[in-house]
Amino acid sequence: MCSRRKVDSDDASESVLGRLDTPASTCTGRWASPRSTRHGRRLFVAALRETFEEAGLLLSPGMTDPLMREASAAAREGLSFADVLDRFGLELAVSGLAPGRAGSPEDALGDAQALRHRFFVAAVRRAGARA
Repeated sequence: MCSRRKVDSDDASESVLGRLDTPASTCTGRWASPRSTRHGRRLFVAALRETFEEAGLLLSPGMTDPLMREASAAAREGLSFADVLDRFGLELAVSGLAPGRAGSPEDALGDAQALRHRFFVAAVRRAGARA
């Protein structure tokens, strides 16, 4: 869902980090990274923000199709991700993300030039589907 280059300064703002639906320590623990808790939270937020910006999908507990349309319209009008969350009182569904890692075969051999990727996976119900 995101790459490190896509982590924005707003992804670390207290107004956004305060909207996670799970404790901060869970983010870092699930990422299994030696990085700080703050950086781990930023990666989760960046993944959710990028998914919203690029796919128009906002992963938030209790999200409905009409609310998704309103949030998307507000973003198209120029509201930042943080402002969209504030306007609609939304939390971010960090608990719905599963972090993963992948690497090229060279990575297993310790090659410094190997490709290493971190990614997130989320299960999303189809619009209009009943739970």
